[in-house]
Amino acid sequence: MGGSWIEDYTDFLVEQTGTNVDWAESIATSILSTVLGSRRYLYTKQGAVKMNLFFLYIGPSGLAKKSLPMTNFGQPLIEKYDELMGYTDMDPPKRTELPRRFSLEGMITYLNEENQEGLLWKDEFTSMFKEANKEYMSGLIEFVSELVDGRLGARYTNKNKLQLPQDVYVNVIAATTPYIYDVISNDFFLQGTGNRVLYLIYDGKYKPQDIVDTEKYFGSYNKELHDSDQDEYAQNLTLLGNSQLNYLQPIDEAGQMWLKWRNELDERVANKYKESMFDVTTVYLGKAALNTLKLAGIHRYSRLCRDPIQQSLLQTEPTELIMAEDMEWAIKKTQKHLDHFDKLVHQWHTRPDRYAKDTESQTLLKLLQNSVDGLAFWQIRRTCKWNDRTLREVFKTLFEQRMIKLYSKKSAGRPTLRVVHNENILYDTRKEWHEITGWSSVRAICGW
Repeated sequence: MGGSWIEDYTDFLVEQTGTNVDWAESIATSILSTVLGSRRYLYTKQGAVKMNLFFLYIGPSGLAKKSLPMTNFGQPLIEKYDELMGYTDMDPPKRTELPRRFSLEGMITYLNEENQEGLLWKDEFTSMFKEANKEYMSGLIEFVSELVDGRLGARYTNKNKLQLPQDVYVNVIAATTPYIYDVISNDFFLQGTGNRVLYLIYDGKYKPQDIVDTEKYFGSYNKELHDSDQDEYAQNLTLLGNSQLNYLQPIDEAGQMWLKWRNELDERVANKYKESMFDVTTVYLGKAALNTLKLAGIHRYSRLCRDPIQQSLLQTEPTELIMAEDMEWAIKKTQKHLDHFDKLVHQWHTRPDRYAKDTESQTLLKLLQNSVDGLAFWQIRRTCKWNDRTLREVFKTLFEQRMIKLYSKKSAGRPTLRVVHNENILYDTRKEWHEITGWSSVRAICGW
């Protein structure tokens, strides 16, 4: 029993499942953050900072071992925690885990009537995008943003009629396959949801586990050992669930570390914005410092609940201090997620497309390179003679890879579309042309 619950449970998950260390660490962080709840926070010049987070792991099925540590370890641990806290004896029983399948109105009602706090597991996150396309689930992605921000806006529902604004505390931890690259678009980031996520990308490395003796892998002994370990970790979590220590602040050294880190990030954001105000990296960097602060607070609680010498501090009323080692851990973890986000953008922009053949994309690029002022949408359609599906996928691929720029202007009451190679700039002294930055706008103009 050592110095940090997160580190110890991470090692436990890796040893038991062989999953990626960073993914195991994120699962442990999410569980502990969920147990902290909305009563515990950091107070800053800009207000209270609650410590909920949103993690997403992207990797191939089977090989990345995404779901196993969640379903066989994380979820049973949360259930054990609920039992120890007496939640299962309540009428009706209280559950820390939120329903994984829901309608928007159903989840709004659940948060209003059952439980305003909890952990949302999604072991196939891409399905949320498919659900978002259904009429009754429109607004789903925006709803997830509100969950992470902790404030649901007023809504009108069939059951409760006017649902007033509501404070919630929700952690989201999700996994998906690289198929997600086919369904996300720039709008996912520019509209905000994608910027709230701490990403992890499978690194492609495979390390086979050592072959142990049969009796050490199978049998009741393993169940007893597993249950004992899970019970111990759940007991630690109950110390947090019952803690009287409701808010933290950093010591001067840790505070200065964070302020310096925040300023460095702000400088990177400013430089990115000068390069391109619509680059998804620009808007993503703007959220990173806040996540660092949350992680530092979570890590401090992680050390308090795991260390027998410090556990008594959880029952004290005064502010406990975030130490330099907590901030150092948080900054290192945040930078790791920033690096993974760069990988995500690269993989997303260079993914193979199901419909848009490379030769077709190159054909359009050559046409545009030979036309400094670009081509009208109708000219491309007439020249290329592709079907709508192929045309749409070629446009989408090149648009998201920033190989083309799209402009619109109103003509006889309806907008027209012009396509320009990214190396050329559309120049119009009347400034009638406006650059389109969202794929949804392109789809609307083209009728896709």
